[in-house]
Amino acid sequence: MTWLFHLDTVETWAYADKVFTPEECQKIIDLALAKGKTSATITGTDMKGEVNHEVRKNSVVWLNEKDDLNWMYQRLAATAINMNKQFFGFDLFGFTEDIQFTEYEAPGEHYKKHIDKIYNGVSRKLSLVVQLTNPADYEDCDLEVYTQDKAIKMKRDQGTVLFFPSYTLHQVTPITKGTRHTLVAWMGGPNFK
Repeated sequence: MTWLFHLDTVETWAYADKVFTPEECQKIIDLALAKGKTSATITGTDMKGEVNHEVRKNSVVWLNEKDDLNWMYQRLAATAINMNKQFFGFDLFGFTEDIQFTEYEAPGEHYKKHIDKIYNGVSRKLSLVVQLTNPADYEDCDLEVYTQDKAIKMKRDQGTVLFFPSYTLHQVTPITKGTRHTLVAWMGGPNFK
């Protein structure tokens, strides 16, 4: 017989609406695009990034505190702390890596099923995705989070921040029209135990 002393109340995903205004989203997009994009890579167990368009095809720009984005970091951190307290309850240090600006262009850019947790790397615990683009400006390119074998399409509203544990299986479906921009960030902490 099993005796449960504490129930698992960690949610699979959550979201916060209207964290950023359309004008703020455009400011982030403009700043990131001015830095110049590179092809996105995937990281294997050897921790070396490689381009593999079968698994992931899109462009990225890495943003950090030197990019005059303190206001963005503060808003994201405050929102993440609140959402973590309500829905996940993880022990977090904060942002342990630069923030990734991501661009998906039609036709067909995507990122197949994956998890954000890295084996033998920095401890990613909570993943955040900021929807920067107005959903009327692109088609498909849905962020889908898996619960068991069922894919759940996440909200697409501009300025929304989506949250899920970094060990959660998810994907971005191929874009069929337009361009989609997002921010992706990870909050780290001590190892799960």
